[in-house]
Amino acid sequence: MSGKVVYVGIDVDDVQYHGCALDRQTGEVLSFQCRPTLKGLIGQLDKVRKHFGGVPLKVCYEASYVGFSLQRDLQSRGYLCEVVSPSSIPRRAGKSVKTDRIDAAELAEFYANGLLTVVAPPDAEVEQDRDLLRSRQRLIQQQGDLRRHIASLLRRNGLHYKAECASKTHWRTHHYFSRFGAGWTER
Repeated sequence: MSGKVVYVGIDVDDVQYHGCALDRQTGEVLSFQCRPTLKGLIGQLDKVRKHFGGVPLKVCYEASYVGFSLQRDLQSRGYLCEVVSPSSIPRRAGKSVKTDRIDAAELAEFYANGLLTVVAPPDAEVEQDRDLLRSRQRLIQQQGDLRRHIASLLRRNGLHYKAECASKTHWRTHHYFSRFGAGWTER
C-alpha cells in the first residue's frame, strides 16, 4: 500500500472490543471501544476512517477463540485485516499493568512498526474441520477425566470393579449403553 495508512489494533474480548488507531506519520492516536459485534466494530472503524480523512485502515487482532471469522467479515466489508500470532507480540520489560486499552494501543504500535508475525488464514472449510477436531479431542479428554473421577470415587467407597468382576479394565461394553436405548459403541 502506498500513501498514508492508519494502523488499527483491536483487543478482542467477550465483553467489549477495544481498539486503537495510530497514524504513524503524525503520531496521532485514537482509541475506541464497542460491543463485541461486527456491527459495532464496523461502526467504530467507519468513524476512525472518517476522523482520519478517509485514509485506508490496516486492522489487526491477536489470534484467539474468534479464529479467522472476524478477519473474513472485515475483509468482505473492505477493510484490510490481519490476524497476528500471540507469541510474536513483544512484551515490554517492567510493565506489569495490562488492560485491554493498553493491549490495543500496543498492537497498533507494533503493527505499524512491522514487529508482528501475521498468521496465514486457512479457508473456511479447513477452519471448520479444525474446530470439529478440537471439539472431539476436548470431548475425549472430558470422557477420560470423568472415567478417572468415577473410578476414584468408587475406590474411595470400597467398590473395586476390576477385582469384583475379574475384569482387566474398569470400562466394559455395557458401561457405554444406557438402559433407555442404544448408547455409545465400544472403541
